[in-house]
Amino acid sequence: MNKRIKNVAGLLCGVAMCAGAAQAGDSVKYEGTCLASIAGYQMGLPAVESKADVSVEDKMIATTVVFRDAMSALRKVQACHDKSLAGKDAAENFAAVYTVAKEAGRVFSLVQAQFEETIEGMSGEVLSQVAPAAGAGTEADLIAENEALTGMEIVMDSYVALERSQVFAENFMKAAK
Repeated sequence: MNKRIKNVAGLLCGVAMCAGAAQAGDSVKYEGTCLASIAGYQMGLPAVESKADVSVEDKMIATTVVFRDAMSALRKVQACHDKSLAGKDAAENFAAVYTVAKEAGRVFSLVQAQFEETIEGMSGEVLSQVAPAAGAGTEADLIAENEALTGMEIVMDSYVALERSQVFAENFMKAAK
C-alpha cells in the first residue's frame, strides 16, 4: 500500500512539475519546507540591474548567472523532495509533498520561460552587432572578429544553460515516476 501511495505521489508530482498548475499568489509556505531555497524566485527571475553603460553581452552574462543560481536552488528542492518521498511518513504528508511539487513546477516553468524570452531578445541584439566578414581584397578587422566571437560564445553559453534546464526537467520527470 505504501509503495502504491509513493507511486501515485510520484506520478502526481511529475504531472505537477510539468504542468506547473499552481498559480502565483497561492498561499504556499516556503520557509521551513523544501521550497525554502527557491523563495527568492517565486515571482520569477530577479531583474538584472541595467545601467546605461552596461553592454548587452554583460547583461546577458549576468542574466545567465541568475538563471543558473535559480536552477541550483531548484535542484536543492528536487533533492529535498526526493528525500521526502522516500521518508516513512510520505503517505501521511501527501498533501504537503504534492504542494511542494506543484509549486516547484510553477516556479521552474516561470523562471525557465522568463530566461528563454530574455535571452532570445538579447541574443538577437548581440548577434546583430556582429560585423560582416571581410570581403575580397579587404583586410579583416581582428578586433571586430574577436568581439563577434565573444558575443557568439556568450549567446551559446546562455542557450547551453537553457538546454541544461530542459534536461533537468526531463530527469525530474523520470525520477518522479
